Amino acid sequence: MGRPKEFSREKTLVKAMELFRKQGYHATSIDDLVQELGVNRASLYETYGGKREVFAEALDIYTQGACLRMKAFLDAQKGVKEGIRNLFLASLQDMKSGPVSVGCLALNTTIELLPLDKEVKPCLLGHQKRIQGFYVDFIRKGMATGEIASGKDADAIAEFLYAFFAGLGVLVKLQPDEARLIPAIDEALKVLDGP
Repeated sequence: MGRPKEFSREKTLVKAMELFRKQGYHATSIDDLVQELGVNRASLYETYGGKREVFAEALDIYTQGACLRMKAFLDAQKGVKEGIRNLFLASLQDMKSGPVSVGCLALNTTIELLPLDKEVKPCLLGHQKRIQGFYVDFIRKGMATGEIASGKDADAIAEFLYAFFAGLGVLVKLQPDEARLIPAIDEALKVLDGP
């Protein structure tokens, strides 16, 4: 009796996600996927349809998971300013985990495939919109408690924080020494101070 395909599908896609995160889309071959996922070529095509389809599903799992983790992380924070700082520090740890700094799959994909790849763009735009929405809600929470001045533009700050995070994702690949990036985080978060 063969094992059910659906049983291991998500675990297999998580392995693919990590491979794409480490190597990128173009540098990952079908042979790489076959070896990493422990499936034969025919099964890969039969189950997923090919490299592009595996990548699309893996990116979707990554972006959904990233959003769920971010929301849960922010919900667990006591203060808004410290919460965003903690989020950036935790993200740095995640992006540089392992022997090399692999970064964020959504950011890596944006840099590698856009603007030419029209198929992947909606997923990445949706991810950006959800992440910025979490920032907006969190900033407004800080305004409601008086931790952040009520005159601040929550949408503009959320876009700035998203852009700053993207920059961190690039810098962590260039200089994985976290201590050098923490002062930049603290400076960026001054956007939450004052009127």
